Amino acid sequence: MGWSALCVSVLIAAIGQQGDRGMQPDYAVSEDVSPAEAVYVRSSDGLYVGAGLRRPEGDGPFPAVLFVHGGLGGGTVEGQVGSALRGRVQNALLKEGYVILCTDYRRHDFGRREIDDVVAAFEYLRELPEVDPNRVGIVGGSHGGYLTMRAITKIRPAAAVSFAGLVDIGLLFSGRAPREPKGERPGAAQEISWELYQRFGGTPEEKPEPYRDISVHPYADDIDCPLLYCVGTADRLQAHGEMLIELMKKKGKTCELALFPDMPHGFYWGRGPEGKPLAEFENCLRKTIEFLNRHVRDR
Repeated sequence: MGWSALCVSVLIAAIGQQGDRGMQPDYAVSEDVSPAEAVYVRSSDGLYVGAGLRRPEGDGPFPAVLFVHGGLGGGTVEGQVGSALRGRVQNALLKEGYVILCTDYRRHDFGRREIDDVVAAFEYLRELPEVDPNRVGIVGGSHGGYLTMRAITKIRPAAAVSFAGLVDIGLLFSGRAPREPKGERPGAAQEISWELYQRFGGTPEEKPEPYRDISVHPYADDIDCPLLYCVGTADRLQAHGEMLIELMKKKGKTCELALFPDMPHGFYWGRGPEGKPLAEFENCLRKTIEFLNRHVRDR
C-alpha cells in the first residue's frame, strides 16, 4: 500500500486573500497554466504535513523535484502553496518541465522524525501517476538542505541539491550559549540550539557524541545519489560544504561544490533587499538547473 495523502484544490481566490492576486511576478508560471494544489502527506507515524503541488503542461510522465524549505517547520499548507506559486527556483524548474512539490515538516524534532516527513513527501511525489519515479530529485536550503542530505541516506533520488545545508551540528552550535526562545516564531538557530541543549543535557563541547550522531558527515557512506552543494563565500556554512564534499570525494561519491563570491546565507532562493535577487542568484540557479537536468530530467 502506497503513501496516502489528502488532496484539496487551492482556489485562486484564496491566494488573492493573501494579498498576491494581480501581482504575479515576471518569473512565475501563470496559475492558469499550472494551478496549485494543497496536499497533506501522511508521514511514517500518521502525522500529516502540508505541501504545495504544481504540474507542468502536458501529459507526462514528468520528472519531479521535492523542495524542502529552511527555517522552522510546523508552518501552514498555505505557506507551501505560496512557495510553489511564487518561488523563483520552483517556477524555473516548473518551466523546465518538472512537477514540483514544496513540503513542510514537523517542528521541535530536529534530526529525528522531521527527516521521516521529508522521506514521506518524496515517496508521495514519486508515486503520483504523472511522475516518472526514476526521475525525482530533491532541493533544500539551510535547515531544508540538512534535511535533504539526511533524507538521501535513506532514499535514492536521482539527484539532490543542498543550498548551504547544515552539516556538522556540533560545529554549528559550538561556542553558542543556549537561550530559551521567546515568542511564537523565534530565530531558527536559537530554537534548534535550545531544543538540542535540552534533549542532550549539554552543549556540543559537553556532549559531543549526540550532536555528531545527528550530523550529516557521519553518514556520507550512505549517500548514493549525485549531490550538488551551493554556498556563498560570505556564509559560515561554506566550511561545512567544503568538508562534506571533500569527504564524499575521498569515498568516490558523485558530488560537486559550487561557491558564489560574497554571497550571504539565503541568496540562493533569489530573495534580497526589496525583494530583488542578489548578484550571484542567477548563476546559482543556472548551476542548479544544469545539474538537475543532467542527473534527473535527461537521465
